[in-house]
Amino acid sequence: MSWYHKHKRNIAAAMGVCVAVGSIAGFTGCGKEAVSSSKSDENGKKSSEEKAMGRYLEEELAVPEGCSQIIAMELMENETMRLVYFTEDGVQVSDSKDRGKTWEAPKSMRELAKADDSLEFGSSVALAKDGGIFTTFLEMQDEENYVLHYFYISPTGEAKELDLNEAVGGYVFSCSFSDKGNLLLSSGDGVKEINPQDGSIVHTYDAGSMVTIFDTVGSRLISVVDTEIHYYDMETGKPLEEEEVLTKEISSNPDNLQMTGVGINNLLFIDGDEKDSLFYVSHDGIYRYAFGGSVVEQVADGKLNSLSSPDIAFTAMVRDKDGAFYLAVSDVSQSDPVGRICKYVYSKDTPAVPDTELTVYSLTDDDFLRQAAAAFQKKYPDIYLNLETGMTGEDAVTETDALKALNTEIMAGKGPDILLMDGIAADTYIEKGMLEDLSGILKDADILENIIEPYKDGEGKIYQMPVKFGIPYIQGKKEYVDAISDLTSMADTIESHKEEYTKDMLPFVSSYSPYMLLKGLSAVNMSAWVNEDGTLNQAAVQEFLEQTNRIYQSAKAPAEEQLAAFGVTAEEMEEANEVRNLYSEYGAVFSQFGVGGLSLISESNILGTGGIYSPSDLRSIYSVEQQGDGISGKLWNGQTKDAFIPQKIVGISAKSSEKEAAEQFVGYLFSDEGQRVSTTSGLPVRKSVYEDVSYWMGNAKEGDVTSVTSSYNNQTGESVDLSIIQPGESVIKEMQELGKTLTAPVKENRMILSAVLDAGASYIKGEISVEEAVEKAASQVNLYLSE
Repeated sequence: MSWYHKHKRNIAAAMGVCVAVGSIAGFTGCGKEAVSSSKSDENGKKSSEEKAMGRYLEEELAVPEGCSQIIAMELMENETMRLVYFTEDGVQVSDSKDRGKTWEAPKSMRELAKADDSLEFGSSVALAKDGGIFTTFLEMQDEENYVLHYFYISPTGEAKELDLNEAVGGYVFSCSFSDKGNLLLSSGDGVKEINPQDGSIVHTYDAGSMVTIFDTVGSRLISVVDTEIHYYDMETGKPLEEEEVLTKEISSNPDNLQMTGVGINNLLFIDGDEKDSLFYVSHDGIYRYAFGGSVVEQVADGKLNSLSSPDIAFTAMVRDKDGAFYLAVSDVSQSDPVGRICKYVYSKDTPAVPDTELTVYSLTDDDFLRQAAAAFQKKYPDIYLNLETGMTGEDAVTETDALKALNTEIMAGKGPDILLMDGIAADTYIEKGMLEDLSGILKDADILENIIEPYKDGEGKIYQMPVKFGIPYIQGKKEYVDAISDLTSMADTIESHKEEYTKDMLPFVSSYSPYMLLKGLSAVNMSAWVNEDGTLNQAAVQEFLEQTNRIYQSAKAPAEEQLAAFGVTAEEMEEANEVRNLYSEYGAVFSQFGVGGLSLISESNILGTGGIYSPSDLRSIYSVEQQGDGISGKLWNGQTKDAFIPQKIVGISAKSSEKEAAEQFVGYLFSDEGQRVSTTSGLPVRKSVYEDVSYWMGNAKEGDVTSVTSSYNNQTGESVDLSIIQPGESVIKEMQELGKTLTAPVKENRMILSAVLDAGASYIKGEISVEEAVEKAASQVNLYLSE
């Protein structure tokens, strides 16, 4: 087991008023200049206007060699940048005299603290501007019990252990130094301000509360408890009046107040450029506020850089004497989190808003799109990506409403430039000439042949293309898996073992309700339900419903018994998990396979089906098959053979007014860099990336335990652990080859899916016959097609 991942397991055991937001440059001494600019009016005509100049540009700095995740960062009084970070050999401390361009040889935190080799790092580090360091180590008594050790390292290097167990009273989730050099520690019982020289408590803030976020700004402490922001005077320890303007602005985005993990957040505060001022960073951007003021000023727009990416969390922020910001982040878009340092420097010669604007449409909010947009805008700061969502979930807009509005906008020449086609029936758009041919853009994109060929028409034109894809997979008891080749043989196999099922051992995790089971089995079957003309293939739908009913009836009684033991009905379980919301995280049809592995190990379920979308998913299925008793897996063929699951399907509107820029963005998505933006949203379609073993390995080596998850066996009551292990190159290549054999893209139409699921659930419940269910679904589909 690698040191870093062993550390993660030990930590898991130990943790049991009107606001004006605008662009600001004056505080850095940079003014705004106006130049002539062209902008499209509502009729697409160019008009001349004055354009504001100046904005912060982002660049990424190098991190020390071997750095995986950053724990802490500080810019000390002498302008030396200090970084504390994880490596495979433990926690290291390294300094940079040139603000992140080069790094000095690292020093071991254990050696600096003079901590015993038997102790494990406790995750908490605070860096003082004078060079002092505070850190914690754990003495594990067993898997659940521990003793904390607290260490202070002076600016001159003297280390001493502090006796703080009584004062702190628990695990340290977050820590920092005040301007006076006192320690501030959050441990689940408020924030304690402690004199590091003698361990005495100076003040206690938010006593008895769990403080999820806190920072010091001059003589003030700002804390977050639940969804409330508190302000304190650190001279007296007393609460200050609420800063209503600041509180309102920060609270306008609820995500700002959520703790992401130990030492990482969505919100950070630092000292401002003047007395009684501050800067803070969130995913919306970097902001400045003067205490007692009436305005929160936006310094840097998060939409123009990677701040807006949903897959980064903030570790630390500092600002140098020249006004540049440095942000240490944890990037979780990869299979293994990666530490990065982003620098934001003001450029007076760059337009405040990019000259070119692209509108990118998706039916629902899409994390991958946000990640890709952030990465693209960092690389191409002259293009602004406006992400437009058809259904926000905050209103009563339905899919039909959203698509009607989209079509109206496109036909009027005011629609988006680029469309994410997931959930959108593309055939109609292609037939009506609403999409551009992408074959020129994709000519040199090195896309896997089996993925690109199904999207070519008779003339070789391509109007839509998935950026990612998934591999359907079935896993479970070997005798079951070996006997299953399609949906009918699955029903035969499950039905033949019906005497074996109990409330503690069901065929699927989705066996609890007809709707859940129908949806769980629909992923690789739905393509068979649609004829070439878009109408419903009623014979295929009837087969799907009949076979799913056989599977459900085989374990109906024990499933109902288990629900009764839970004290819930099937309908209540569906509602609690948003099962009927096909757009929610838990309502997604194409589930990631790694989620169900533990239920197989614990023998709660016999089988699991899903998709392999990432190196993490491969780790999961490999680990289950290695550690489970008689568990195997293979390609899942339902009513569609050799299918792959297209993800993040893109198209360019034929009426785009910015086709050159649109082609640039789409080209980026299929570039080597674009294909590596996220390793969790699907497998890359670019051959060179897909075949790159390092893409699948991430930061791990063969045999590394990347995480440990636990459950218990319902039948025996015993605890069950599943160690997620990194497979080797031979396993990776086997999965790569499997992916290359898939030639039939699953065609997703959520309107048809919804009709089949609703009618099918009524049939399985015995409310209507199977013929009536098929007719009901067909009627709904015909109504949809007529609209």
